[in-house]
Amino acid sequence: LLTGQFLAGDALQGLGALSWLGEFGHLPTRPVLRADPVHLRADRDQLLVYGPETLGLNAEEGRALAAAFDAHFGEQGLHLEITPAGRGYLHLAAPPDLRTLPLEEVRGRPVAQFVAGGEDRTLWLKRLTEVQMLFANHAVNLRRAVEGRPTVNGLWLWGEGRMPPPRHRLEHHAVFYTDDPLLRGVARHCGLAEAPAPAFEAGFTPPATAGEHWLFIDAVERPAAYAEIESWRAALITFERSWLQPAFHAVRTGRIRLLDLLPMNGRLYRLRRRHAWLSWRRDHPARHLPGSTASA
Repeated sequence: LLTGQFLAGDALQGLGALSWLGEFGHLPTRPVLRADPVHLRADRDQLLVYGPETLGLNAEEGRALAAAFDAHFGEQGLHLEITPAGRGYLHLAAPPDLRTLPLEEVRGRPVAQFVAGGEDRTLWLKRLTEVQMLFANHAVNLRRAVEGRPTVNGLWLWGEGRMPPPRHRLEHHAVFYTDDPLLRGVARHCGLAEAPAPAFEAGFTPPATAGEHWLFIDAVERPAAYAEIESWRAALITFERSWLQPAFHAVRTGRIRLLDLLPMNGRLYRLRRRHAWLSWRRDHPARHLPGSTASA
């Protein structure tokens, strides 16, 4: 979606810097990677990755873990910053030669390799092993273990590279509705307006102004990633009833001209008013989609 609609080029690069831009409102002064605190859970002969949204890491815990990291790695030119929301950013002295995977591609899944490739892969695998040992006996994790909370036993690195330029001929009246820092950063980088995402439970409301309106909805994808079946089913029902059906009705009545549904798998489902006589079927493939854009 990002390279197809907003960013030039074919490869996703600079996601760490874009996330920083969306998080703090300005570009980083040093090379930066996302370095998200994660819980690595052993499952038979493999490790499953659980992201920050499952940890409930508070600001004090994040600061303590970051301070321990800096005390250990500071002389190597590394500085870790963990936000109150539990997201991590790693500042480096020089850009690393790494190929990584975004956390959203691996959360809830078995992972054999922490770093996919690059000339610096061996060095960073060693560092990540050191991080695991450093965090294992940290007071934050000892307390969390006693309280029955998941420990922070690793960092997930991703987002290397330089930010690509925006694509040409962007609709500069477009509005991004999102709470995700990466997507906010993309909006700012492309010179597009941004607004907070509406509450998932509130459902779809037709835009009040003309232009493109991009709504990013991840309430269905997150429970699916962690195989939380009942939560996924409930979110899917809410998405269909509170988002898809009202959006379909808005197209049919002419309140919006065009509705695109993008399931984040390379496909796009487009609905115009002339198609609106079609019935919305329960087995329609678009009922599984996590996001949409509407043009008023």
